Amino acid sequence: MTVDNKHESANSKLRPYWVPDNMVPEDLPEGLQAVTEAIIGPAYERLVVGAPTALEQLTGMSAVFLSQLEAIDQVELTKELAEIPPDQRGKRIDGHLRLVGAKLRCTTFLEKMGRARERSNENRRRFGPFPVLPPIGEPAFPTEPIEPMNQDTGWPLDANPPQGVD
Repeated sequence: MTVDNKHESANSKLRPYWVPDNMVPEDLPEGLQAVTEAIIGPAYERLVVGAPTALEQLTGMSAVFLSQLEAIDQVELTKELAEIPPDQRGKRIDGHLRLVGAKLRCTTFLEKMGRARERSNENRRRFGPFPVLPPIGEPAFPTEPIEPMNQDTGWPLDANPPQGVD
């Protein structure tokens, strides 16, 4: 089976799952093509493929997908603004800003997860690994005192309490 070079080169690159296999960057409008190649592709590789945890991969997918929608919407919005009556422009712009806000929430969450991971790694370097928790059902701390205590004084039974202390 022969495939023309245009489709072969596009399919050999890593691509987000939501981009159809038969879509090639050359088929996109020029501005959108540049954004996809310069921003969306590298963001997908960094935030999804290169993410250290599944939660960061999922959040990264949302952020990249919303970024792609934002870029498409910017192209469409630019064309529509001249044709939309002035009283309806606000609604259209508000819709775009909601999209930008959703993307911002994803990227803010990714940033917070990254900072938390960095702090955790720094604490491990400084203090060693975190203690292993006991299996579920077993107490995390002893349930009985380590030494038998005098219930009246609170002192260990074999200790001599200081003089004048009850």
